[in-house]
Amino acid sequence: MQARVDDCIERISGRSIVDAAGRGDMQSHYSCGAVFALVAEGVQKRRDGGDWFDFLRQLIAENLEDGLVTRAEWLAKLTDLSGDPALAEAIGVILDHGAAEPEVAIAALFARAGILHRLEGERVVLL
Repeated sequence: MQARVDDCIERISGRSIVDAAGRGDMQSHYSCGAVFALVAEGVQKRRDGGDWFDFLRQLIAENLEDGLVTRAEWLAKLTDLSGDPALAEAIGVILDHGAAEPEVAIAALFARAGILHRLEGERVVLL
């Protein structure tokens, strides 16, 4: 997981995840997706002791009718569980624009979600 965090930080430095495929950078989706899953897991754990699979299970169950989970639905679920709309907004900014200081942006997500970490220069280290 630390490798995914490191990779995500490198890939979002001033670059959008939304535009990553157009740059031929599919790895951004995987690395940053893992980071966002970790954030969702942290929120779920705080809420009821659950994990990423509990978050995902609820999200899928709520969207069975059309069989799709949209970005808006994913972020809304995160907000519903966390009670913190700024958390989903921060992820939206990273998705759309990347981050000028990606290590600060990821560390802030982790802090809001209760993910144990420390910031060492330009690196977010999971604890």
